[in-house]
Amino acid sequence: MAKTFRFLLPSVQLEDPHTCTDSHPVLTIRRLLFQGLVTYDGRTTEGLLAHTWECKDNGRAWTFYLRKGIRFSNGKELSARDVVYSLKRAASPEREGRLFTVTYHAYFGKAQIEAVDPFTVRFYNPEPLADLLEFLPDLSILPEGWKSYADGSGTGPFTIAAIEPGRLALRPREESGPQLEFREEKSPSLRAAAIIKGSADYALDPPQEIFDTSGSPFATSSHSSLERTSFITSTRDFDVYSWNTSLCVIFLIRSDLPPLDDPRVRRALNLLVDKERIIRKILRGRGRPLNGPLSDRHFGADSSLPPYPHDPAKAVELLREAGLTKGFNLNIHAPRTIPDEGPQLARFVAEDLSSAGIQTRIILHEDRTAYARKIAAKELDGIFCFDSSPLGTYKVLREKLDSRERGPWWQGYHNEDFNRLLSKAAETVDPTARREIYLKAYRILREDAPWIFLYSPLKAWIGRRGVMSGTSDYRVSFDSLGFLRV
Repeated sequence: MAKTFRFLLPSVQLEDPHTCTDSHPVLTIRRLLFQGLVTYDGRTTEGLLAHTWECKDNGRAWTFYLRKGIRFSNGKELSARDVVYSLKRAASPEREGRLFTVTYHAYFGKAQIEAVDPFTVRFYNPEPLADLLEFLPDLSILPEGWKSYADGSGTGPFTIAAIEPGRLALRPREESGPQLEFREEKSPSLRAAAIIKGSADYALDPPQEIFDTSGSPFATSSHSSLERTSFITSTRDFDVYSWNTSLCVIFLIRSDLPPLDDPRVRRALNLLVDKERIIRKILRGRGRPLNGPLSDRHFGADSSLPPYPHDPAKAVELLREAGLTKGFNLNIHAPRTIPDEGPQLARFVAEDLSSAGIQTRIILHEDRTAYARKIAAKELDGIFCFDSSPLGTYKVLREKLDSRERGPWWQGYHNEDFNRLLSKAAETVDPTARREIYLKAYRILREDAPWIFLYSPLKAWIGRRGVMSGTSDYRVSFDSLGFLRV
């Protein structure tokens, strides 16, 4: 009988394969069922269904050459017609974005896409899009005419065996190979408890409390009462796979309303917040302070710049220069979930800002979807705890900081020099030249401080030691972005 590996995720959902999302649980399952034209880790792009490609006309014209002999789960061989169908379907206005995620339609909804021959696809976008490859890893290629999962899945290594509420079973496309079972458990503590009890093999995102301040799990003689505020796991019994993410946990700043429209005030906020204390106390050391709006996984992030130091004296000096000698009132908004540490972050930030006489009011939001809607509708003022997760640099900067686009997460920031650089990057095909443009834009953003830059957290899978690699027949591992490899 084939081995079954059991995984616990915060959610188990089979969404439309072209729903735009950065949800790691959703993408974990999607990448096992479907594949894109390329893979991308923030630094390197490699061919997957396409073995090579060309880009011309300042990022407008692309040609993709497909691998031959690749088959969908229904047995049909991959062809250019399938890719054309998938790209057009993904870019149609009917496709949705999870939690107001901007869809493919906003970027290439007007593109002309055609099959040149059975294994060549031509793509022409009216606007330059030199970063197109960043969008393609999770744009699932479907067989032409795909309507639902009843039509099978993609070219991924697994297909669906069973679907139940809160449970999804996958079987391998190859005759030999393990089966995978995914179950939903929203509580991080209960996910870790299941690993300890042996009712699951691996769980995503255990609670930070299982780690010590060095970011490593350490031993205890008891694993009882796991719904308490902390518990610990033994390094002798458990494996932890951690990876540096592209996730940026930040506070958006409503930059079009005084006094936050003054960059000196925004820089002061960054100087007042003690990011190292937050990482140490809340994340148990499992994070890296941000030096700007991107993680160090992002293309064009300037790793030579230091994060804002914790310097209350300098912050007070900047506030005085801005005419705020007596402080000011500030609303601090945070969701209860996504990030789950939102309420703690709001309290820590409020404590730090009070040292400069800033009077804060913490407003916690129970409904994460409604919270995102209010931010997108520009209904809130003050600062808003948020997470910025897309790995694509162009996507982050255009949707959140370009004042011409005024995307859902844009909060009034405006800088003409930055806007011009972003347009220049979009039409610069050479990656070395494009990176230099992004570096210039990054330095502007760090100085203007449209957000409070907090940290990029480590993410983790925790599992029972030896279960995953304990046989010679099967092996489950993780790539550099934390996705399953079986």
